[in-house]
Amino acid sequence: RMGYSSYFLIVWDFARFARSQQIPTTARGSACGALVSYVLGISDVCPIEYDLLFERFLDPSRTEAPDIDMDFCRDRRELVLQYVKEKYGHENVAQIGTFGTLKAKQAVRDVARALSVPTKRADEIAKMIPDTLNITLEKALDESAELREACEADAQVKEVITFGRALEGLAKSAGTHAAGVVIADRPLIEYVPLQKLSGKEDILTQWTEVEKAGLLKMDFLGLRNLSILDKAVINVRKHRGVDIVPKDLPLNDAETFALLQRGETKGIFQLESGGMRDLLTKMRPDKFADIIATSALYRPGPLEGGMVMQYVEVKNGLKQPEKVHPIVDAVLEETYGVMVYQEQVMRILNRLGGIELADSYKCIKAISKKKLDLIAKYKEQFLAGAQQNDMGADQAAGIFELIEKFAGYGFNKCVVGETRVLTDAESGTSATVNDLRTRLNAGQEVYVESIDWRTGRHVKRRIKEIHENGVQPIV
Repeated sequence: RMGYSSYFLIVWDFARFARSQQIPTTARGSACGALVSYVLGISDVCPIEYDLLFERFLDPSRTEAPDIDMDFCRDRRELVLQYVKEKYGHENVAQIGTFGTLKAKQAVRDVARALSVPTKRADEIAKMIPDTLNITLEKALDESAELREACEADAQVKEVITFGRALEGLAKSAGTHAAGVVIADRPLIEYVPLQKLSGKEDILTQWTEVEKAGLLKMDFLGLRNLSILDKAVINVRKHRGVDIVPKDLPLNDAETFALLQRGETKGIFQLESGGMRDLLTKMRPDKFADIIATSALYRPGPLEGGMVMQYVEVKNGLKQPEKVHPIVDAVLEETYGVMVYQEQVMRILNRLGGIELADSYKCIKAISKKKLDLIAKYKEQFLAGAQQNDMGADQAAGIFELIEKFAGYGFNKCVVGETRVLTDAESGTSATVNDLRTRLNAGQEVYVESIDWRTGRHVKRRIKEIHENGVQPIV
């Protein structure tokens, strides 16, 4: 009905090729909630078994295209890209381009060079700009009395700053996105402008938002963890003569859970930080659902709100789960009465409040984006539906208030084990929050990319602290 059958089949085809060549691959994200992904072998996760919702991935009223993110062994990702180019035509396939932009100090130095200002003087002007991350020349003039006075007293400095203000923020360099790939039915030159980087053969799009040209973007991400697992499988086969298929390993192995309960998880993907190991020893996981929950719980919102200890104490029989309403209790049973996943909130909005699943996702998005008119609309609908299910108005309002708080930190259950943050927009490099904490604790400077709400551009921000037990204001 929405015309995405071919999209699924294209993804199925290159996933099939990867598996036929023994290249580890798996889907991540909300696409795992689509039964078609599981049936086609794109994902190894059964959405029925894990209660994943298709509406988190796609619904007829959504305007944005679906997005299937695929992880591949980092060492052999290039083989899959080459297969796609050969199958669909080199002129029909391209990677997404990225652009580095001129920052304040670089703009000053570039302008000074063009105006034949001596290098020493250019450096002196640049040093007057405060070292504040992502500062603009306009803000620098406000914050630096030295720079302001130099502009007023020296015509050359004023000229450099004037031209610099006109140029800062413009694209300076081009790079390749770490994962984004476009496949078209005709040569891409008919759809979007293309380019090649100096010294490289890869064709890149000069548009970063190719969806606006009617194209679908696919993510081919090279994941180091899959490469490590692949090498482990090869080594076991070589030295022990045993063929291991990671996806077929049992999820109820007592010795594995004993290892997790002791916190012996150094080197295990997303479970190796000190705080995570401490959580594992307290939680004492004994089923796969507990492992899924650890990554969702081990974040500032749940830690600050006491949700983690509630999960731990109820799981270990130290307290009884709070009873709210038969519908709510049934939805939260697997997580001991704690809201952990967006899917759970969508179920509560749907079953208790009578809001369609597709609209329940829109409600969560509206809350996270602070769209007050939509929030008010869904709240009214929820309260009316809850009262039809024999819940008092005050209690229903309290439940909706909890949902509003949850929307600030709730995790999509499909991505809970794989979530990463962008650390460099130009190269597309990403890292887990645990990776960032490790680097920070080692004394390294840590930066992440975010969106400047004023300009809509990527900006790099320095992370000063990563807290394990509280929310800090973003500055």
